[in-house]
Amino acid sequence: MRVTVSEILLDLKKKQQEVKINSAIVKSVQPKELTKPFVFSFNTNNQREALLPLYESLGDQTELISENGDFTNELLPDVYLKSEYLKYSSKMLGWFYSFKGRDRKVFRSRYYNFYRRLGQYNYYLEAFKRSKGSVKAYVASNDHSGLSQVGFVAARKAGIPTIYLQHASVNENFPPLLADIAFLDGEDAKEKYLAAGKTKTEIHLVGSLKYDPYLKRREIDEAKELVGVCIGMVYHDIDENFKLCEALEKAETPFCLRFHPLMDEAVQKRFTDRGWEISDKEEKAPDFILRCGSIVSGDSNILLEAIILKRQPIYFASMGTSVDYYGFVKEGICKEACLSFPEVLAQLQEPFDLSTHRLRAKRYNDTLGTENEGHSTEMVVDQLRKQGLLT
Repeated sequence: MRVTVSEILLDLKKKQQEVKINSAIVKSVQPKELTKPFVFSFNTNNQREALLPLYESLGDQTELISENGDFTNELLPDVYLKSEYLKYSSKMLGWFYSFKGRDRKVFRSRYYNFYRRLGQYNYYLEAFKRSKGSVKAYVASNDHSGLSQVGFVAARKAGIPTIYLQHASVNENFPPLLADIAFLDGEDAKEKYLAAGKTKTEIHLVGSLKYDPYLKRREIDEAKELVGVCIGMVYHDIDENFKLCEALEKAETPFCLRFHPLMDEAVQKRFTDRGWEISDKEEKAPDFILRCGSIVSGDSNILLEAIILKRQPIYFASMGTSVDYYGFVKEGICKEACLSFPEVLAQLQEPFDLSTHRLRAKRYNDTLGTENEGHSTEMVVDQLRKQGLLT
């Protein structure tokens, strides 16, 4: 829904009233002084998993800022963010009329999200300015949304070096890199980022840090029979996946379901009512993958994770059309797309040359098949030392 001028004026008036009523809360918030050399920001589980190996490796040299209450107890009060946002009141109507093309569309459709981002920007810009003597770098794994992106903009404005670590596969819609240093998984991400636009970012290909501990585990080379059936929010036909599970059950093939964390509970109940095994929400994706011998999914990064962890990925285009969003079929990581559940069953019975398909995945994870496989975190730490950011 696109906002109108009258709706903007009404929204600003409501925020002004709320801030006035809660003025004591607003006045109690002051930008904090950050005291550690490396300020991290992760706001989702995926972002956290991508950064955790480096975060833990740097030990007491790290500090976290987050907008996720599961990761911090220092959330900024919503009314404070609104008070900071109101400093831009005079610009709102100007932006409404002056933005063109895509910028206009985004502004008008996402207006009600902006107060949080602009409020966070004001707060952390001041915090970074106050902490410039102690903070050596800002580190995050999402460069295009949420507090992670806000942190990049605020840190750069304050003159603090910024470091980006990739947390998932990249597609052609991503913006150009703006961080000072980017640690990317592989050549695929590098090519897509460079195609997005000009950048001065220093790029290093290091693979994915989050797989380091799993690539060293004994069970990675153990044969497994369990079929992992992953059902996401987009490009997944629920009925077709249900039929697949029925067919697996009839064939007495062991399988376990894994739903997207935001999947509707009513949808999940349809599967759980059948008594089928469901991966617990707390189970990390790599742990789930290592329990399986093959992973069946629509367009999802979990197919790449499967081949990295030496499991067969099967691309189930359950909508009946192959989207191949990340290019995993095109690049030969997966075999041909399965457009129906019988095709999935057939592919499960076919031979799968793990070594050949895994070698092709090096495009997405640069350390595969090299002496650096499983040592991505060490590569990043070494580079931080070379940059003079770590002694």
